[in-house]
Amino acid sequence: MTDDHSFGSLLPTKLHGAGNYTVWASQMQNFLVCKGLRELVQPNAPSIDKPESFSSWNPYSTKEPKPNDLRLYEAWAKDVAEAKLLLQHNIDANSNKLVASYYTARDVWVKLESMYGGSGFNLQYQYANEICNIRYENFNNVAQFISKFKALIADLASLGLSPPYI
Repeated sequence: MTDDHSFGSLLPTKLHGAGNYTVWASQMQNFLVCKGLRELVQPNAPSIDKPESFSSWNPYSTKEPKPNDLRLYEAWAKDVAEAKLLLQHNIDANSNKLVASYYTARDVWVKLESMYGGSGFNLQYQYANEICNIRYENFNNVAQFISKFKALIADLASLGLSPPYI
């Protein structure tokens, strides 16, 4: 897929949870497109648990694999490793713990999406928790505090929730 093994120009912000998932996911998709690896996180990307169970396999071919042809599998495995490394390098330590045992970039992407995307319980909990724990002393000024507080209220409203009584 790509011969550029430089990881120097990474995303401006790492994934830190549901709060920045939407922006991060969009940036990450674009980054993977630039690297020629986007297909590895798409819904039709192969997902495997035990790569040793199929030593000669080309996930993009409709033809039967040749018995001793490992070249295509090795190229695919290299691309999967690169895509997974890019994902892991652009998420925080807590998110990395969640996906460390996953083999493919697609599996990592699906896990992150299920944890931080959409309107699931985890997202509701995270927004409610953030709004309950927001503290003025963690901000440089009142304007930043109010801006963050309003953003959290809007996040809750986007899920059809009202803010908890504080």
